[in-house]
Amino acid sequence: MQFAGPVAGRGVVVITHADGIRTEYEAGRPTVRAGDAVDTGQVIGRILGTHDMCQPGDCLHWGARRGDIYIDPLLLLNPLGPVRLLPWTG
Repeated sequence: MQFAGPVAGRGVVVITHADGIRTEYEAGRPTVRAGDAVDTGQVIGRILGTHDMCQPGDCLHWGARRGDIYIDPLLLLNPLGPVRLLPWTG
């Protein structure tokens, strides 16, 4: 875990993966701390995000970088085959 905390008033979590890619999750309340080891499937925070198009708790912004270059995070899911992002109902 590289970073977990507020940025511009919104909760952000940044995870550095073994391959050097960093994934970023915003806006939420982190349940982890910088320096923590994170396991696959572990809860890293609770979604709190909201803006004009989302109700409170319905928005998660997900980003990825390789070095200082932003990449499309959906590219990380290509090995899984077709992926559909749906609203969380549970």
